[in-house]
Amino acid sequence: MTVEDGGTDRFPAGMRVLAVDDDPTCLKVLENLLRSCQYQGEISLSLSLSLSLSTSKHQEQGGRGKKKMAKKEMEVVKGLDLQRYMGRWYEIASFPSRFQPKSGVDTRATYALQEDGTVHVLNETWTDGKRGFIEGTAYKADPGSDEAKLKVKFYVPPFLPIIPVVGDYWVLHLDADYQYAIVGQPSRKYLWILSRQSHMDEEIYNQLVQTAQEEGYDVSKLHKTPQSDTPPEEEGPKDTKGIWWIKSILGK
Repeated sequence: MTVEDGGTDRFPAGMRVLAVDDDPTCLKVLENLLRSCQYQGEISLSLSLSLSLSTSKHQEQGGRGKKKMAKKEMEVVKGLDLQRYMGRWYEIASFPSRFQPKSGVDTRATYALQEDGTVHVLNETWTDGKRGFIEGTAYKADPGSDEAKLKVKFYVPPFLPIIPVVGDYWVLHLDADYQYAIVGQPSRKYLWILSRQSHMDEEIYNQLVQTAQEEGYDVSKLHKTPQSDTPPEEEGPKDTKGIWWIKSILGK
């Protein structure tokens, strides 16, 4: 975990930027920081396009075959048409995260291309009938590359957004019609299967799971996200007491 000075076109001068890697010690420091915050104000949520954060300890992968597969360089979509990629995506399945609610349903992400070429991100989920959300910004990790490797910036804690945290968002697979996608990140600890529709044909889902497995992911960790036949309205009752955020930090 590193702290860098601002003063760039991405972060204003005087701002301290928190960059989180996959080291468990770094992640533990962030968790303790969040635990020390006062839980108040409007509660928000980082989901489909959430930060690559976890406080779980690194575990060795069983078997030489898995270790060899994990070292395989992931193939990333090239020539991503950002404009076509914009719009709403529903989370069909994902790896569970301590920064996502276990009871969250109707999870979705909405992307909008901005004039400066960055992407406005809105992630939403519903827990106990209440809407949780968080907003952030995505941008290409390397503007000169044609690979679909993006960075996502959110401010945490959601109810007092003062610390900018940056995570990876790699589009690993995308169909020709931009109707379903696989999103991951370098450490292979996080994975999302997304669809334009709230439900996905089981055959297509199985094909995507197979693709993820071939990229070195332990697909046994995938958890399907419950989606309603009729997606919720744009707005709804909001979790304003911080209950979800507290539970997620505690891993409940």
